[in-house]
Amino acid sequence: MSPDAFSGKLNDALSQVNNLQKGADATLHSLASGEKVDLHGTMIALEEADIALRTMVSVRNKLVGAYEQVMNMAI
Repeated sequence: MSPDAFSGKLNDALSQVNNLQKGADATLHSLASGEKVDLHGTMIALEEADIALRTMVSVRNKLVGAYEQVMNMAI
């Protein structure tokens, strides 16, 4: 996989996580403002956004760990 393809996939994943976060925030804002919103759907959107964010943080941690291992290799 080329570096451009990898960075493209990473950018797509970040964009999806961002969209989930924005969607969950919008549904939560609607619920808090008293609009008639499906509570079950709101909770599902919040959990989806939470899981996506946790997954992205885990991927980031793995990438940082791999980078640190490469940088600590003796040449």
